[in-house]
Amino acid sequence: MAEIQYYGTHDEAIALACHLVEAFESSIYVDNAPTPKPRSIRQREDIAQLFSLPIVPLLHITSPMWSLVPLTTTEIHANDGRHFFSIDQRYGGPSFLWSVPQAILSTGRRLLRVGSFGDWPSYYLNKGSPAAIARPKKMQEVYQLVVRRIRAGSVRSRWLSGRAGPWVSPGALTKMREGYELSAGQKLRVPARPLTTASTRTRARAARAGNAGR
Repeated sequence: MAEIQYYGTHDEAIALACHLVEAFESSIYVDNAPTPKPRSIRQREDIAQLFSLPIVPLLHITSPMWSLVPLTTTEIHANDGRHFFSIDQRYGGPSFLWSVPQAILSTGRRLLRVGSFGDWPSYYLNKGSPAAIARPKKMQEVYQLVVRRIRAGSVRSRWLSGRAGPWVSPGALTKMREGYELSAGQKLRVPARPLTTASTRTRARAARAGNAGR
């Protein structure tokens, strides 16, 4: 699965959603619908209202630019008594999966909840399809554009092991300066600003020097 994980803010999410609608004729479908036909939103007012919820549901992004096949759903009877229809992730029309990052309050703590944006390498047009189709070329193009938009001005966090972690947007960095914490299971190191070409070269030289001394 192609996916970018990142921390972001309410305003940044609204801006990205509106960009998807305006630039790519996208429709935003809301998961866990009360009926088999999921709710679709395209207006900025509806997007802002949805993104103001304490927890934004998983979203599916589709467009006639890459698919005219409708999404499909599966009826769910949860153990806690809830009844809803979940949008199928790899069946029906190809769509992006967007877990919207949020700034939230949890047990008195101000937290930034990580989000993600991605898609699958292949899809089944319906549950009875014998073979999958590759994700449309237009989706690949749009994914790369969205990734570049998310990374612009962002910094890459690192786990204590040194492994790359989620991206942290400019808005999320501002929230951290205001006292918000990243809701990660383990500690993340977050640079104060994006690395420049010069700072990248400096780190590379330092790494080579360290390896030479071993």
